[in-house]
Amino acid sequence: ASACPEELATISAGTATNNDYAVTGTGYFGISVLHGSSATARTTQELDQIRIKGVAVVIIEGCTDPAACNYDITANSDDGSCEFLSCAGCTNSYATNYDGSAIIDDGSCVFPDIVISELHYNPDDVAGYTDANYEFLEIYNNEAFSVDLSDWSFVGITFTFPALSSIAPGEYIVIALNAATYIW
Repeated sequence: ASACPEELATISAGTATNNDYAVTGTGYFGISVLHGSSATARTTQELDQIRIKGVAVVIIEGCTDPAACNYDITANSDDGSCEFLSCAGCTNSYATNYDGSAIIDDGSCVFPDIVISELHYNPDDVAGYTDANYEFLEIYNNEAFSVDLSDWSFVGITFTFPALSSIAPGEYIVIALNAATYIW
């Protein structure tokens, strides 16, 4: 074996068969296998096998970028196939265009136009009830379609919509601390 700390020597055509070369030193090393008699005739050839301390390392080509849609966790040699578009989309489940198969958020999320149309906080105690009995929040669906409100919540009045809750187009919903106050 020939020790070659920086660069492997150029070998004449046909003489490199079954030769072993040792790459020594620290850092990262790249290995290219070229075939041809001149710089213009040379082509990169497949590297049949790499051995590290006598153990053969299997070369698995694929996408090695974990941020890519087609990332291959088993690949140890990047083949240039990484792509970042096929798995991009809206990853926020509250958006109207949520894409459950997307793993990269592309900024395209569209959120429903639900408006807090009225807020009644700390009203006067005209009827003899405590102020808290008359506090409420009103929301309005300004969309042309129903909106799923499952797990939507408000902080301060401590309310979370239960599963399968929705608001129809043009509908209002009143959330009150004491709903009985508003039943006539």
